[in-house]
Amino acid sequence: MPKEDLIKAASRYAVVAEILAKVAKGEALSAAIIEVTKSLRVDHKGHPIRLSKRNLYRWVSAFQRQGIDGLCNKPRIMTKPSLVLPPQFLAFMTAEKEGDQDASIPEIIRRAKQRNIIKKTEEVSRSSAWRAARRMNLPIFADKGVTKGNMRRFAYAHRMQMVISDGKHFRAGRERRKRVVMTFLDDSSRFGLRAVVGPTESTELFVRGLWETFRKWGRFDSIFLDNGSGFVSEETYILCAKLGINLIHGTERYPEGHGKIERYHGTLIQDLLRSFEGNPTIDPSCMALEIRLNHYLTEVYNRRPHEGLDMISPEAKFLNDTLALQPIEDEQRIRQELIVWKKRRVTRDNIVPVKGAFYEVPLGHAGRRISVCRHLLDGTVFFQHEGTLIELHPVDEEFNAKNGQQRAPKRTQKSKELIVITPSKTAATMQFDKEYGPIVSSSGDFYKYDKEK
Repeated sequence: MPKEDLIKAASRYAVVAEILAKVAKGEALSAAIIEVTKSLRVDHKGHPIRLSKRNLYRWVSAFQRQGIDGLCNKPRIMTKPSLVLPPQFLAFMTAEKEGDQDASIPEIIRRAKQRNIIKKTEEVSRSSAWRAARRMNLPIFADKGVTKGNMRRFAYAHRMQMVISDGKHFRAGRERRKRVVMTFLDDSSRFGLRAVVGPTESTELFVRGLWETFRKWGRFDSIFLDNGSGFVSEETYILCAKLGINLIHGTERYPEGHGKIERYHGTLIQDLLRSFEGNPTIDPSCMALEIRLNHYLTEVYNRRPHEGLDMISPEAKFLNDTLALQPIEDEQRIRQELIVWKKRRVTRDNIVPVKGAFYEVPLGHAGRRISVCRHLLDGTVFFQHEGTLIELHPVDEEFNAKNGQQRAPKRTQKSKELIVITPSKTAATMQFDKEYGPIVSSSGDFYKYDKEK
């Protein structure tokens, strides 16, 4: 007997033993069963359960006939994997799982409709297909739920009240290049607003995606992020503050869950990303992948019926929402506000570091602290010199090595006048001139002798 069945039988026996003890005391069986049903019970896992009179009569009768073996669950013997699914679909699912073990049950159902194994108008129960796959011992995804932590679900009533975003790493192309896609989803409708692709999860990638989402769909109230490397920088806080967006990080003190974007990532892997790795037909450049992912987002995912929305597509729910969108009025003015000022010290070789990159500063500022500003959207860097903004460029070490050091300009043919430089007179020079100075002036006259001179 399996251990789980034995534990269940033991917990049922405890209830039966209490009933039989009351009967032995002189109570009627019906009265004893009614009294037991009124008390609070828990199962072998500590979960509260409700006992029905019908089950108790059945347990007492089974125990009196077969002992504790009668309290065990009877195994269900299935002669077929499924009584409701057509045999051709079961054979197709077996063949697909053998060739593609990572294919999910909904994906196999969609493939069967595309290949006319089942009619496109025919509804196939996902639960029935899953149970059939389990009976046929086909590979099924394990449950990867959160095992610890206080995570709660949340949902907003209308569109653009909350946007959720996260990055998903994947590989693409023949050379399996590392890439990350950062997707922005509307919380209320699961509508995909924008997807951006970059080589790493960075603040620059997030800022670009946030700005493109903000510019296309207008203002939204809040954005929910995790503590990834692209979301915890100072620029992220500044950008959200200047755009008027409430920035929320999923920390222990704010335990709302992030499950919607993670569920989307699972769907994205199944539908698209897993076909990119090692595929020679996939262009691994970030812009080419971004076009593919935004096509999937707008043409496939947003238009597919969503089980979490009562089989309404995210696009239909988003577009039919009664809350009006808030488009931005003056984009140029907002862009001008997205500037961050910093104080930086220029090195002796006229270099200033900004965000891990080195920028070359014009001569004359070595060792000084200068005001440097960086635009959050395009990443351009300027420094302020006498009220004028001068753009800085990354240092080109190879160019500097070939062209040598900068020197003072030489005298030209048009201007032959020499600049007379008057040297500074130090205290030591003054003392020497006082004690050993000349006795004849430049005009030939003798200086008047003065001991106090």
